[in-house]
Amino acid sequence: MNTLIENKFDLEQGLPPPNWKTVLVPVDFSAGSARATRLGAEIAQPNGGKLVLLHVIAPPRGREDAEFCFLDEAERQAAARLNQWVATHLANFTCETDTSVRVS
Repeated sequence: MNTLIENKFDLEQGLPPPNWKTVLVPVDFSAGSARATRLGAEIAQPNGGKLVLLHVIAPPRGREDAEFCFLDEAERQAAARLNQWVATHLANFTCETDTSVRVS
């Protein structure tokens, strides 16, 4: 099996994959995030670890009452998008996966 982990850790560095139990992957829904998601799963899965996918929403500037309405909807949409992300990018992995959307 020629996985990202084997290429990155075994072949280039001559090191075994890290024994991490929790792997945090920031997701901005880009191609780079897709690669990072797969790499995170390849690190977590052999060790029975957990993959945590995090998406951060920047709060809007403006009226406070409008911000709360926007943020609720933005968080719901981001959570749905993260769930779809898991289905699309982690279909071949069995590691435990958590998703989180934060406002910051």
